[in-house]
Amino acid sequence: MKVEAIDDATVKMTFPTPFPGMLLRFAQVFAQPFQPRHFYDKVVAEEGLTFAEAADLYYGNSDWKDVPSPLLSGESDHVVPTLESHILVEETTTGRRLVANPYFHMVDTQGHQLPYINQISELYVPDAEVRNLKITNGEVDYKGQAVFIENFPLYKENEANGNYTVELANGVGENIFYGFNLTVKDEGLREIFNDLRFRQAMSLAINRDEIVEIVYLGQAEPMQATPADPNTVSFVTKEHLTSFIEYDPDRANALLDEMGLKDVDGDGFRERLDGSNLTILLQFSNQGAPVKMHELVKEYWADVGVRVELKEVTSDEYREQGLNNDLDMSVWKNDNTSGVVIAQTPFMMVPEFGDRWNPGIADLWAEWHDTNGASGIEPPDDVKRLYELVAEFVKYPLGSEESNRIGKEIVDIHVNNLWKIGIAGNIKTPVVHHNTLGNFGPYPVKAFDYYWAYPYRPNQWFIKQ
Repeated sequence: MKVEAIDDATVKMTFPTPFPGMLLRFAQVFAQPFQPRHFYDKVVAEEGLTFAEAADLYYGNSDWKDVPSPLLSGESDHVVPTLESHILVEETTTGRRLVANPYFHMVDTQGHQLPYINQISELYVPDAEVRNLKITNGEVDYKGQAVFIENFPLYKENEANGNYTVELANGVGENIFYGFNLTVKDEGLREIFNDLRFRQAMSLAINRDEIVEIVYLGQAEPMQATPADPNTVSFVTKEHLTSFIEYDPDRANALLDEMGLKDVDGDGFRERLDGSNLTILLQFSNQGAPVKMHELVKEYWADVGVRVELKEVTSDEYREQGLNNDLDMSVWKNDNTSGVVIAQTPFMMVPEFGDRWNPGIADLWAEWHDTNGASGIEPPDDVKRLYELVAEFVKYPLGSEESNRIGKEIVDIHVNNLWKIGIAGNIKTPVVHHNTLGNFGPYPVKAFDYYWAYPYRPNQWFIKQ
C-alpha cells in the first residue's frame, strides 16, 4: 500500500490490487490501523528507532492486553492519539480502568461533550458461578460477553431483586466449534486428526438436538460450522449448514472401525493405530462455550469409543497453549466470520483458521505458507487452493457475483474437509444491563465482530441519579 498526503486532512491510498474492503477494515479492525506522523516522529526521536521500526513495534506485537503493543502499556509513556471515547489508564490481573477521552470528537444534539460516563471499571471474573452471583445481586452495570442462555432463567428470576434487565439478542458468530489440531505436536494424534473419516465420525456422534434443548433451552438450531456467517452472506447454502450434523453413532462407529481404531484391551475405548492409548485432552475456558456442552460432547464421543479428558483453564492459559501449538483441539465461538470481517481480513478462511484470541487448528500449515516452505508442515492441496481463492475474494465487493462465486467455493472446501465441527446456530444469547444505566436502547444483535456494544453507542450511556 502506498499512502500519499494530499493536504492536512486528506490522504490517498493506492493498493497493488483492488481492495474494496478498505473502509470496512478501518471501521472494524481491533487496533486503530493508522496513526498521525507526529506520533511516530516522537517515538523515533525518543526510542532511537527508524520510522519503519516504530510502526512495526506499534502494530507487530501483542502483550495480551486489549492494546496492540507494549508502546501502550509498557514503560514507554507515549500518549497515543485515538478516536475512541475512553482511554485505558490502568490494568492489573483482576481488571482494568478506563477514563473519558477529553479530546473525543463527538457531542450530543445539544452540544454536550461525549462520552457521558467519565470512568469505566472492568472486573475480570473467570469463575462462572461468581459472575452469575454478581449479576443476580445487581453488582454489574452491563454484561454481554461470556454469558450464555443456559443461565437466562436464573437471570430472569432475579431481575427485580437485582434491579436489572436481561434480554435475548441474536448471536452472530456464536456457533461453537470443535477443531482437532491438524498440526499437533503428537504425531500419532496428528495422523488420526488428519483422517477426514475421524472428523466426520466425531461430527456424526454429536446429538445436536439434545444440546439445543439442554444447553440452549431450545433457542438455537443444529448447524455446521462455516468460515462465513450464514446470516451475513448469501453464498452459504443449506447443504453447507446441514453437512454431517445428523446424529448417527452407528455410522460414526463404522467410520472409526474403517480407520482401524480398535478397542484392543476391551475397556470400551479405542486405541491408536499403533495400539497405544488414545486420549484427547480438551482444554477449555468457560468464556468460550457453555461447560455443559463439553460434558455432553465428552459423553457422545465416549459412546463411540473415543476417550476425551476435560480440563478447564483460564482464557489466557487457553490462548497461550494455542499460540504454542500445545492444544490437542480448540473450542470457541466461530466468530470473525461475519461479512464485515471476511470482506477485508478473511483470516478464518485460511490457516491457522484462528487468531490470538481464538486459537486456530493448523499453526504449522500457516507457518509453512508464511515462510514459503522453509519451516512448518506442508498443507494439502485444498488448503493451498484456499490461499489462492482468498487472495481473489478480497478483490471484489461483498455481495457481488464474483464475491459470491469465490465465497461459495471457499465454504465448499471447508465443509468438505470438516476442519471445524459446528454445533448450533441462530443462537439467542443474553445481554444484562442495570436499570440505572440510561440510554440503553434495543440490543438486537450481539457479536464479537461488532465489538459487542459498539453499534449501540455506549458513549451515550449514562448513570441515572
